[in-house]
Amino acid sequence: MLPDSIDIVCPSGLQGRIRGMKFEEMRLLNRQPQNGQSSADGALLRACWLEATDVGPYECDVSTFSWDNALPGDRLFALLQIRCQTFGADYAFRVTCSNPACRAHIDWLLDLRALPIRYFSERSRDAFAAGNRFSLTLPQSGQRVVYRLLTGVDVQNIARLQRNSHVDTELATLDACVIEIDGVDPLNKRQTLDQLPGRDIDALLSDIDASGCGVETGITIECPRCLDQQEIELPFTKTFWLPSADRRSRASSQP
Repeated sequence: MLPDSIDIVCPSGLQGRIRGMKFEEMRLLNRQPQNGQSSADGALLRACWLEATDVGPYECDVSTFSWDNALPGDRLFALLQIRCQTFGADYAFRVTCSNPACRAHIDWLLDLRALPIRYFSERSRDAFAAGNRFSLTLPQSGQRVVYRLLTGVDVQNIARLQRNSHVDTELATLDACVIEIDGVDPLNKRQTLDQLPGRDIDALLSDIDASGCGVETGITIECPRCLDQQEIELPFTKTFWLPSADRRSRASSQP
């Protein structure tokens, strides 16, 4: 039997105590449409997070820590731990083989606690604690860019924009990250980003990714029929949070 609560240490260094889900939280996730997942994630974190014991790089004290201001990597890590605390670390899911000549159903079992963790580097921890300001000189244009790491409230705002209007999510996300570009009027920032050379954008995105922390959710699976391997992102469907729903679905499809 799983204990009621456990202590966790998030990738940024944030430490606290979580519990598994109760039925009311499971019902919340079951009612939530897929495009509203970010708000459901926030509600789940607030419900199952019992206390912060060390806020790590966040500029607050343990009594005022809020998941709205937390890094996405910490949020995902904590959500995974809540899921493990509720149902255990094993996650069974089904995907279709990507080989056009095969297309077999692949039933895969993954230990969620075996997913690699990217921890905050010393440079990132210092920059985040000093106001969440990171800088990079772009390799082709030579312009200096100052950017910040997004937090939970940023991700929710971008998801809201995506639901309510036809915005370019990639550009909106990068625009939210970048604080300033040398020689560029803030009013022209988004247009400048859109016109940057591909090499500069690749360098910027790589630096933002390297500065962050979190859980590596890319996994390799092998088809048992044709033995082809494919890279996929960990599927976060409703059956991730409600595994019994998948068992019921498969049982009802049996002849």
